[in-house]
Amino acid sequence: MTVSGDPVEVFCHIAKIIGEIFELKVVYLSKINGDRLNFLAVYLDGQIVTDAGSCNLAFTPCATVEETQDVRILIQDTEVHTSNTFTTKRTGRQTFYR
Repeated sequence: MTVSGDPVEVFCHIAKIIGEIFELKVVYLSKINGDRLNFLAVYLDGQIVTDAGSCNLAFTPCATVEETQDVRILIQDTEVHTSNTFTTKRTGRQTFYR
């Protein structure tokens, strides 16, 4: 499978592929810009949202990625205390990540 073309379309396609393959309700593809996390494409319950806003990087799991420069896989976990307000605002469901 080849994914090429306009960067926004590519991010949308990749988010959808990840969501469908792993049967996920939410997939975020984002970019760190200074102290902000910009959401480029979001797969949300089968729908794609582009240019979905931004938030303070410090309050996201991506802050760890920025700090360590490691690849991280974030798994939904209700025992962890980092709340994802982006998903809560759009779905009415609160999610937590580790």
